[in-house]
Amino acid sequence: MRQALTAFANAVIPAAMAAHAAASVCGGANAANAARAAVSLAVRVKGVASPAVDVANAVADAVQAADAAAEAADAAANVTEATANVAEATYAATRAARAMVAAARAAAGAAAAMARAVRALYEVVRASCEASHVHRVRLVERLFGARRTVVAALGFCERIFAQMQPAPAAADGVGGRELRRLGRVPRRLVAVAAATLPAGDRVRFGEEWTGMLAELPTRRERARQLCSLLRGAPRQCWVLRRPEPGQRRI
Repeated sequence: MRQALTAFANAVIPAAMAAHAAASVCGGANAANAARAAVSLAVRVKGVASPAVDVANAVADAVQAADAAAEAADAAANVTEATANVAEATYAATRAARAMVAAARAAAGAAAAMARAVRALYEVVRASCEASHVHRVRLVERLFGARRTVVAALGFCERIFAQMQPAPAAADGVGGRELRRLGRVPRRLVAVAAATLPAGDRVRFGEEWTGMLAELPTRRERARQLCSLLRGAPRQCWVLRRPEPGQRRI
């Protein structure tokens, strides 16, 4: 707009001056009046055009300022959009972190529950082992007590039967079986085996072992049985010397 008004003023003023010059040359009164009117019009138009040009300049400056403001607004909008994207990313990261924290807490709770379950299982197994051990100990004690009772009952029955048994009719046989006289070595070995037993059981077991060896027909069988007696004497001593459950040997 500023450029158009400037061009219009520059075109009208030379035209008016040219018309005035032509009227002066021709000498016509009407032409001179017309030229004067054109010149005054041109002067007025120029007077009007100058403020218009200033206004146009101000408007152009305002437009440029508006363009700059628009560009600044676009830049601010871009910054705002970038800030919004950063805020969204931060919010997403925060949610992911919270989810990870929740997962970690859940894993910790599961680990604690598993630890409690393992501890409870350990306590159950331990209690079961202790109960089984106590049961085995009690069972062994009962078995040894029953064995001692049976051994004592057998000894008592043996003594009763020995008292009730009549004297043998012949000195060299019992029940149709021939009794052989043992040599000095077997008798001493039987005495050694019986010496390992408690004092109250030595005579009874010595007589029993001597009679058992005397009933065997061959030396090989007597030697084998004698070796078995010597090997089993310590165990027999341990069985006889072992106190009954709940008692202590003094």
